[in-house]
Amino acid sequence: PAVDPSCALPPAPPLPPLSLESLVRMVQAPSVHVLSLDIFDTLLTRPVVDDPRDIFHLVAAKVDDAFDLDFVALRWHAEKELGDPYATLDDIYAHIQRRHGLSPELAARLKKEEMLCERTLLQPRPDMLELCRAAQAAGKRIVAVSDMYLPSSFLLEVLHEKGFAAVEAVYVSAEHKARKSDSGALFDIMLRKEQVDAANVLHMGDHTRSDVAVPLSKGMAAVHIPSVRQMLRARGGDMAAVLIETARQDPLWGLLTASLPGRSIHPKRWIAARTLRPSPASRWDRW
Repeated sequence: PAVDPSCALPPAPPLPPLSLESLVRMVQAPSVHVLSLDIFDTLLTRPVVDDPRDIFHLVAAKVDDAFDLDFVALRWHAEKELGDPYATLDDIYAHIQRRHGLSPELAARLKKEEMLCERTLLQPRPDMLELCRAAQAAGKRIVAVSDMYLPSSFLLEVLHEKGFAAVEAVYVSAEHKARKSDSGALFDIMLRKEQVDAANVLHMGDHTRSDVAVPLSKGMAAVHIPSVRQMLRARGGDMAAVLIETARQDPLWGLLTASLPGRSIHPKRWIAARTLRPSPASRWDRW
């Protein structure tokens, strides 16, 4: 769909780094009734350096030999081939089944493995866990808003499993046929369903346009939360460029690198992982 001209905003500049304490004070403000949060790269992170689709290589390592297929080739461009910006995961796999002549049983198995991979690899950002606990303690309602094809019920389960039990609702573009990133229509739906004035909503996310410029244009308050990948690019210097290029050449190597301790950033300056995390190998083995 064409972008609404009224929402053709210039990119919002990144805001200065904010401490967790500063964000908690914002959330605790009496004017904030609802805390709205982006999910991917804001609340939950995948262990990727460059392209989130790199996780498809992990699914491939599990299913290619078992079912004599090339999962990455099937899945990588499926959304683009489908041509529907609001496609659900069911739509994507129905397309893969038709295009490649898969049985319904095999398509369902591949979809299940992709969702299991997401559930296993997604990890919470510790400071955002603390922020959500503070918001809950202050009596704020917490919702998540995401331009995503995964089901809202699945995302809510994963958020709760990863510690974000305070999140009460998830709004997903594929289900509402509306996005944050075009006209901001998904925010309009959230505001209507939550029965809250835009002036009483604080939104946080990693994308400077869809999570900052667009909600600001709707009358909400908004804060930029840099993603781990954004921080890697901003603070990693020449090494960041090397890591990103190497990850493009070898996605599995990039998945491993993305979970190394070097991703930790000083907690007083950035909202980021503050503690060392287990090697992804332990999570991959469980999956």
